[in-house]
Amino acid sequence: GTSIWDEDLPQKRAKMKELQELIAEDKEFGVTGFNYFTFGSIKALSEYDPEELLLSGMTMVWIGVESLYSMLGKRQGTKDGFAGGKEEQASDVREVFKRLQGAGIGTIGSWIGGWDFHDHSNITADREFFISLRPTMTQISKLLPVPETALWERLKEEGRLYDDVPWKDFHFYGGAYKFKNFERHEMLFFVEDMYKRLYDVHGPSFTRMMEDAMNGYEFCKKSKIKALKEDKARQFKEVAVGT
Repeated sequence: GTSIWDEDLPQKRAKMKELQELIAEDKEFGVTGFNYFTFGSIKALSEYDPEELLLSGMTMVWIGVESLYSMLGKRQGTKDGFAGGKEEQASDVREVFKRLQGAGIGTIGSWIGGWDFHDHSNITADREFFISLRPTMTQISKLLPVPETALWERLKEEGRLYDDVPWKDFHFYGGAYKFKNFERHEMLFFVEDMYKRLYDVHGPSFTRMMEDAMNGYEFCKKSKIKALKEDKARQFKEVAVGT
């Protein structure tokens, strides 16, 4: 497998098309020999048919969900900090995860807790939304303000940065700043409990990977494209049976 370090590779249509053409023309590797992991946004991924992504070599994609509310809250226009259209946004995100996993493409979903808009009345609903996506693998963390960024400067001006955090504890699970609506210890407990709940609901990531592979096999066997129906289906079958 290969990693393509691009913040949103699917957004680059021409590059994706070129990858697909190079793989189709290659007689040695083909759709099973060059597989990669990359990052992708909901918006970009929603514009592809899953067959296109498989033919381009994508086997896993990292999707920064972060929070249903954070995607909406980037436009601070309403009194509650959300931009509206929450149900429509949730539907779009769920559809992308469902289509990818249904075609055997693994997902790494990331979620961040501790935004200013998070409080005790909405964070559980945010958690349940993320869990409902059934990501293959996950990164769940606390919000981390990075020095010299706009977020860092704002929190510094508000007096919300702790000065007793050593650099060795400056990470996603440390405690670099004061949450607006939570005590210092609460968010880490929430993150740990969220990992446990994901495991309880969907099982370990290993079994989710096997489920994705079985989905990919069934999806490709139904395809009219020979490279998927034969070669890619065989690859998914090998993964599913553990060879």
